[in-house]
Amino acid sequence: MTNTQAPFWWDDNDAQERWRGEVKEQPVRLRIECRLKGHKPWFVHRELQIESTWAAT
Repeated sequence: MTNTQAPFWWDDNDAQERWRGEVKEQPVRLRIECRLKGHKPWFVHRELQIESTWAAT
């Protein structure tokens, strides 16, 4: 997984650091595509809360 980048309109020097501060405690949203032969693909959506020790990195 990769970190979300700050939006383009956050164009000052500390934009990435401020953005990480904004989103570090937010849940990770997953969209998982499932496939099984003979069936149409379907999606499972989940939100995972990240432990604070991970959010710091």
